[in-house]
Amino acid sequence: MATFDEQGKATRFTGTSIDITDLKVTQDALEESERRYRDTFENAPVGIVQTDFDARFVRVNQKLSEITGYSKDELVGKTAFELTHPEDRAASFAGTRAIARGEVSSTYGRREAIPQEGRHDVVGRHIGVRANHL
Repeated sequence: MATFDEQGKATRFTGTSIDITDLKVTQDALEESERRYRDTFENAPVGIVQTDFDARFVRVNQKLSEITGYSKDELVGKTAFELTHPEDRAASFAGTRAIARGEVSSTYGRREAIPQEGRHDVVGRHIGVRANHL
C-alpha cells in the first residue's frame, strides 16, 4: 500500500514480502524428477504399463507398443488378459490376485502374448504394484 503527498508522489510503502526460495527449489526439483520419470518410462528397453483399479491400461510406453504391434492409443483401455494367450490367463490371474490380496508385491512369469496381426510371442512379464496415496 502506498502513501502519497499533495503532489501525488509516493512517500511511503507498506506491505509484506515472503521468501519463496525454498518453494521454488522444491518445485524445480519436482519438475526435474517428473521429467526423469517420464524419460525413463518412455525410453525404457522394456514394455511398461500403468493400470487403473480395473486392470485397464491407462498409460503405456512406446516399447510395449512395439512388442504388441498395437499403437499406444489402441492399448489404452485394454487389459493384460486381453493380450495374454487363453492357456496362460489362469496363471496370470492367480498372480494378479495374489498381489491384490497383499500376499506378494510382484510376480513374474513367462506368458504367451497375443500381439496384433495374430502372431504369438512368448514374453517375460513382471507385474508389480505401487499404490498412489493422494
